Amino acid sequence: MAALEQAGIALGDNGYFKPNEPVTRAQFAAFMSRAMELYSVN
Repeated sequence: MAALEQAGIALGDNGYFKPNEPVTRAQFAAFMSRAMELYSVN
């Protein structure tokens, strides 16, 4: 998680991660969008 946070992919909830809480569709979509943007080959 630390590496994902440093890369700006995982932001947490106001900087805090809640591993026992469910992830919403919007949160997952934002996570995937940031990951794909970081690793896109253009």
